[in-house]
Amino acid sequence: MTERPSRSNSETNRSPSYLECVTRALASSAEPLTLDALSAAVERMHPLARSGRSAIQRAVEALYQAVPVGSARIGWLPHLLRGNSIRHSFDADEARRGFILLDELEHAFFFPEFFQEQAHEGARTLHIELFGGAVIDAEAAAEHDVWALHLDAKFRSWLDNQGVMPNDDLIIRADDALTGRYTVRLQPREARDEEAIDARNKLLARAAEEVAADLLHHRTPLYTWELVARLIARGVFRHPVPADD
Repeated sequence: MTERPSRSNSETNRSPSYLECVTRALASSAEPLTLDALSAAVERMHPLARSGRSAIQRAVEALYQAVPVGSARIGWLPHLLRGNSIRHSFDADEARRGFILLDELEHAFFFPEFFQEQAHEGARTLHIELFGGAVIDAEAAAEHDVWALHLDAKFRSWLDNQGVMPNDDLIIRADDALTGRYTVRLQPREARDEEAIDARNKLLARAAEEVAADLLHHRTPLYTWELVARLIARGVFRHPVPADD
């Protein structure tokens, strides 16, 4: 048997980078952290140099999942998603073939660590509880060159039993995005509370305008996935009546 090569002392004793420390600190905290609390957590893993606080701030800015919550705290996107609900208008092709085409919001909702883990996208298995039905597994797939969530035959059977019709809505709740646990229920088109949904649509639009204005104030590019993360951090999707997709 060939012996496994031993690691050098320098490799074994290497301190984690500020980026790694910030990732660990935020991912291990269910609640958003102030910069002081984050710095203290990082210092327990990596001695802070004179420029350490600036390095932590740069790491926060580099991590998609590190999202400002208000003006003084930083949250971890998978934690911030807990209890959020979104609405997906279901079309006939999706119902027939058993997949959900994902827009930027839905992609962030199901795969919040995508931008740091692109190589492992297909390896993330979601566990989705179908309201009144089974718990099924689902993975990412590509449909018509668009990211989609591929669901198994149990999903199609559940839809049939629910009497799905084109343009019915799926209401999707993140129970624990970190471990990939979600709940899905079907809302028939005729059961929509149009007045409540319209109010949520307007609130979402106003919040998006405010976030976009704030981001553009600091720099020129505005990426949709950043806008989505900031909206999640604001709690826009915590209401039991989700806005339209």
